[in-house]
Amino acid sequence: METQKQQTKQWLGFLMAFTGGCLWGFSGACSQFLFTYKNLTSDWLVPWRLMIAGTLMVVILILRKGREAFAIWRNPRHVRLLILFGLLGISGCQYSYLTSIQYSNAGTATVLQYLGPALIMLYMCIRTRRAPRPVEIIVLLLDLTGIFLIATHGSFHSLALSSQALFWGLLGAVFVAIYTVSPVTLLANYDSFAVVGWGMFVGGIAVMLWQQPWRTPVVLDGEAIFFIGCVIVFGSVLAFTLYVEGVRHIGPSIVGLISSIEPVSAALFTVFWLGVTLTVADLLGFACILLTIVLLALRK
Repeated sequence: METQKQQTKQWLGFLMAFTGGCLWGFSGACSQFLFTYKNLTSDWLVPWRLMIAGTLMVVILILRKGREAFAIWRNPRHVRLLILFGLLGISGCQYSYLTSIQYSNAGTATVLQYLGPALIMLYMCIRTRRAPRPVEIIVLLLDLTGIFLIATHGSFHSLALSSQALFWGLLGAVFVAIYTVSPVTLLANYDSFAVVGWGMFVGGIAVMLWQQPWRTPVVLDGEAIFFIGCVIVFGSVLAFTLYVEGVRHIGPSIVGLISSIEPVSAALFTVFWLGVTLTVADLLGFACILLTIVLLALRK
């Protein structure tokens, strides 16, 4: 009976992590749809996404935890870390990711963002003052090969990807690394839902004040409102909740491996829903970068 319950828990965790990754990919495709067909921009969408999603997560947190939901604000050092996480981790990650989608497509932007784990690995090598191990060297070479194939389609003379898309995609990978490393102390002391919820809320306020999206005139029809809701509810609140619950059931290492379904799902949505054409070079570049995720997860 105990073995059966454990197996059920593992399958439930797998399903949650898998669904969360697919929802993140779907969210990226929804953002691309809004940029392409509804004339929205990342400058407008990111502030509203972070602000509304952060508010929803904080409300859920308060309903679950009561006064304990505000515990993170009682420690000045943790408040500083939270603000850093919200500004550079969450806001930087979301803004660079959606801007990269705006200049390219959801599949390409998502794959470029997955260079983040390799940057974390490189950062740890520098921090601990050690040379990269053989598997880490392979990971770096695969990442560089993947970037080259996606950006140039194998040509040394021209870019197949716009310079803006490449810049924001690579910057997104840097922010993913910051997003992963910066909240370590907070996650050791608080519930992960609380850390990300408050971080998203803080980041939303900051990007709102920076971009002031209410000053930008937009025309929203029912279809645009529906897909904005999908980005906020499915791509932020629900996807993260499922991901965290997956970690609770089967652990971060396995969930990290399962999460590689996100760029795959984003690419599939862009191809079969939005009609984006991916070349052989794109697919080989995607495969190189996704293989690094597998290697890093297996190393753990």
